[in-house]
Amino acid sequence: MDASSTPALNDQDRLIIRNVDECLADALELKQWWEEKEKTQNYADKFEIVRTFHRPNSGVGFFDAPTLRGKPAPVMGETHEMLFDRPDDDATQILEEIRREFQEFVLRYFTHVSSFRQPEQYADPSHKAASSIDNFLSWRPVEEPDWQGFGYIQLYYKLKSTGEIGKFPASQQYAMVDLRELDSKYEWIVVKVQIFNFVIKFRPLGANGPQLGIPLQESTYLIFHKDLISNQTFPDGGKLKAVYGMSYALLRVDDANDPDLLAYGPGHFDFGFKTIDFQLLASGEINLRMGFVVNRAKHVAKIPLDPVRWSFALADVFSFGSATKYFSPVKDALSKVVPKFGSVDPVFGYVTLANVLTAGLAAKKLDISRERLEKLFLYQHFEQHYQMAVSTLLTWRYIDDWLDQANLPDWVIKGKTAPQ
Repeated sequence: MDASSTPALNDQDRLIIRNVDECLADALELKQWWEEKEKTQNYADKFEIVRTFHRPNSGVGFFDAPTLRGKPAPVMGETHEMLFDRPDDDATQILEEIRREFQEFVLRYFTHVSSFRQPEQYADPSHKAASSIDNFLSWRPVEEPDWQGFGYIQLYYKLKSTGEIGKFPASQQYAMVDLRELDSKYEWIVVKVQIFNFVIKFRPLGANGPQLGIPLQESTYLIFHKDLISNQTFPDGGKLKAVYGMSYALLRVDDANDPDLLAYGPGHFDFGFKTIDFQLLASGEINLRMGFVVNRAKHVAKIPLDPVRWSFALADVFSFGSATKYFSPVKDALSKVVPKFGSVDPVFGYVTLANVLTAGLAAKKLDISRERLEKLFLYQHFEQHYQMAVSTLLTWRYIDDWLDQANLPDWVIKGKTAPQ
């Protein structure tokens, strides 16, 4: 990395990377605990997350409390296993070629191609609405790309040779480094991942009642390190030929000015890790195994008791967003003098109130409990990564030769599969 071309770190950058060492150490310790637990399956509380019919696919969740930094740390997590690909009958004849291609695909290009855009209805540009009111009333399809999966952007790095901490130039942010460079060039890299089509779903009146779905633009910061990368080849003739993949530590960013209404979920975990490992068998079959462990929730949402903020939000509804746009100085001035009253968590608040009023029967009879919500979060996590795996399979099969870099599409090389 040429230091002269590296952007200087600012205060916001330093805030983001401040907890790298702590979060990385937590993730490494937690992953070691999880790997040992997977051998025995003796979790404190283990349960099924999904039921799958006619497919080799399983998702198992758990609650437990491992020791982390010398203290019990309540965690929840899940292990997801599925068939990724089963090649043609003659796969054993070209197994070494498959192995070399798949190693390149996973370690060099997987982070480039893990997001995808859903097909959408064509909107004729000649019929574009002239104003916001016309657009509100028009039957014309809305031009809002439906992105799915995960969009990775590399932001910061620490060099092995010098210990220098730097920032990737904007021109290199989407072209994620080859993960094998974490064994030679980089001590760690920090990545921001955008989680597309992330929706919090909540049915306060029961499973058959109306559903509240809150679509959120969620992102989180991750840490990649050599001890979290899988690059293993087994030439001894056994059933398992190779394991390629990655794990990453979840990076906590302590920002008191965070305007997000969520207090838990992507971008809000205290600690945790995610594992995505592909296993190549001697038959040519490829299996996918994913693991995920994070701290359990103390709060789900943080709705600010802020009269100015809510007044302008209501005004924006009736003015099609014009109130904040035209009266921003007034809003800023009022925010300085009108007091705020903290925040509330309506989700866990609802759970607590329901159980207080029913002396605990809401949890026992109706399953209105924090545990049920956490299982829902694990299912949504499973669902997101299942869709990512399916789209990744389509991309893996799309390219004839992943080792032929000269003929790879530009979007694979540069990683620009996400909106710019």
